[in-house]
Amino acid sequence: MTQQHIELGMQTDGKDGDTNRAAWQKAESNFNELYSGALSTPSFKNLLVNGDFDIWQRGNSGFPTTGYAYTADRWKILSPGSAIIVSRQQFAPGQSDIPNNPRYFIRNAVTSVAGANNCCILAQFIEDIFRLSGQTVTVSFWAKADAARRIGVSLDQNPGSGGSPGAQVQGAGQAVQLSTAWQRFVLNFTLPSIAGLSIGTSGNDSTSLNFWLDAGGNYNARSGSIGQQSGVFDIAQVQVEVGQYATSFDNRPAGFELDLCQRYTRIVNGGGLTGVTLSPTTILFAGQWPTMRANPTVTLLKTSFSAATYELLAGAAWVGGSNCALSQPGVTSQSIVSAVNGFSGLTSGQPVLINNVGANILLLDAEL
Repeated sequence: MTQQHIELGMQTDGKDGDTNRAAWQKAESNFNELYSGALSTPSFKNLLVNGDFDIWQRGNSGFPTTGYAYTADRWKILSPGSAIIVSRQQFAPGQSDIPNNPRYFIRNAVTSVAGANNCCILAQFIEDIFRLSGQTVTVSFWAKADAARRIGVSLDQNPGSGGSPGAQVQGAGQAVQLSTAWQRFVLNFTLPSIAGLSIGTSGNDSTSLNFWLDAGGNYNARSGSIGQQSGVFDIAQVQVEVGQYATSFDNRPAGFELDLCQRYTRIVNGGGLTGVTLSPTTILFAGQWPTMRANPTVTLLKTSFSAATYELLAGAAWVGGSNCALSQPGVTSQSIVSAVNGFSGLTSGQPVLINNVGANILLLDAEL
């Protein structure tokens, strides 16, 4: 909401006029302070998580270039046919192109491959399809490209999986024209009501924001008819909020934003696990964490341990392992108990300590 000001104007001479003017001046000053304070208070008005691309738990680059994969936390690439290289980029300290002093932006280098069904999309899935049913929302973001290019923006309603869900409700795309300089774009969308739409039973329904960077002919309606193109597309400070007006970007404290990200994805390092030896080749590990959105899928990130570099202590001996793998993990939204195979020379029943507490051991994925 735009701040309104008291119009002091010209006051008449005399004591009453002077007194009234002083009172209104004080009221105006107080309102200025209140308005300034309100703008600096995190409001959680941004329905996106990690809209400023500050958090990259999976790494800053090296993601799959085709298919479907998460990159920056909560941001997913959908690239059937064409290819995309995603990386984290850093703003120069003190830059003045974009307000709020952002630290990072996302870079998407697209190589288009001709085909009506080929495309490159950067998307975020907002949990709970009910949340925006029938609402008018405003999407705002900053973007630029390596040349004059268009990108499309759309919103889809996804009923999720499980049971007999209805079909995805695909929104019409709006195209915007990018240049080589940063520009802010503001777009309005009105989402249809989900009345009568069958919602899945798995709890993974959502509304998705889509940035169309390359779109074959079959996606004209959804992409704003941007067509197929190769190029480099930079995006920063993305916000989705209810209502028809764009407000300033919602800068939430870093700890809050990380907590929101870890509802969907979490990296467990060595300090988050305890263990005991089960056999000469197997260790049973256990760990706990704050509740995630759903029971996550688990990937073992570290598959070898070196006794020579003191990574793993079993009893009183430093031990090693190679080609380690999870075996029958028991996982909930809050914990894991899993055997890990691939060790040698262990003595059963000994406590295990991962000495390299900073090493990334597990990737927990509860994304939508």
